[in-house]
Amino acid sequence: MRAVVEEVAEELGIAFVERDVRDDPELERLYVLEIPVLLMEARVVARYRITPAELRDRLTRPGRGE
Repeated sequence: MRAVVEEVAEELGIAFVERDVRDDPELERLYVLEIPVLLMEARVVARYRITPAELRDRLTRPGRGE
């Protein structure tokens, strides 16, 4: 998923920060079985895998997520 996020974030001019959910007890509790998970402002954008087209759509349409 990282490669897709890097590609689309660069294309859209969006900065992102990669974090390991296992470093945060609350995030680990919520998402440990769903790694990788992509969050944006505490909302799940994607789990496991996503295509560049799906990610572009989810990031450019307000309120969109899984």
